[in-house]
Order: sequence, then C-alpha cells, then structure tokens
Amino acid sequence: MFKNFPRSIQSFFGGMHVDELPEFRQFTQQAAQSILLAQEESRRFQHQYVGTEQILVGLLAQETGIASQVLRAI
Repeated sequence: MFKNFPRSIQSFFGGMHVDELPEFRQFTQQAAQSILLAQEESRRFQHQYVGTEQILVGLLAQETGIASQVLRAI
C-alpha cells in the first residue's frame, strides 16, 4: 500500500529531496518524510487540511521508524 509513496513524493516536488525543502530543516529526515507523506495522502483524498488520520498514515509509511513499529504492534 505504501510502496509508491516515496516515488510519488519525489514527483510532486520535482525530484527534490526532503533535505532541500527549507520548511523542514528543523525536522529529522524521517519526520519530514512522514509529514510529506501525510500531505500527499490529504491531497489524494482532495482534503484541504492534514489531520491526525493523514499523520498516522505518514508515520505508518515510515516502516523502519519507531512510531510505525509501535502503531503496527497495537
């Protein structure tokens, strides 16, 4: 389900890497990627906001992250 997210994020930002986006400098790379994935999920459903549900999807998509591991364990 989440395997296409990183590729679609790169195409959305024209191939830019998360580190190149100035608004995410204070975040870790994994946190910034989770936010970008949440934003894309929100756009996919044509929502005008990023809510808790999209943040959770973004966290789950980071399969190696601690948050993803905890959420999957629940």
